[in-house]
Amino acid sequence: MKKAGISTQPNVIAVTKYVTIDRANEAYDAGLRHFGENRVEGFLAKQNALPDDAVFHFIGTLQTRKVKEVINQVDYFHALDRLKLAKEIQKRAEHKVKCFVQVNVSEEESKQGITINEINDFIEAIKEYDNIEVVGLMTMAPLTGDV
Repeated sequence: MKKAGISTQPNVIAVTKYVTIDRANEAYDAGLRHFGENRVEGFLAKQNALPDDAVFHFIGTLQTRKVKEVINQVDYFHALDRLKLAKEIQKRAEHKVKCFVQVNVSEEESKQGITINEINDFIEAIKEYDNIEVVGLMTMAPLTGDV
């Protein structure tokens, strides 16, 4: 379904960080096309093993020293949370990288991300980076006992 040129169909992202390449291929064979990994090594292994039409999401914290290893294979990056990282992506990316700004909405110290109050300033600061396209926010709800 499309409305005003925008797809309204959701994409399911198969987070394959704890599964084998064979299991990831089974997910692909079942019709999934979006795959998420949070470690560089697992990301690269699955990116090399899955067919070319697979879409790859890097969903974990990325150290600036590892940006060069993965950024040019990423279709979506879900953890843009600091200017130093944005600068490194800008420097290393050979294409526009679709990024989700990571926001710590629960304000838990154990979680990464900028605060809600920093969103506008952060997005304004990275507008000058033409290799970064902010496509949304990535947040995690707080852990509660009412599961």
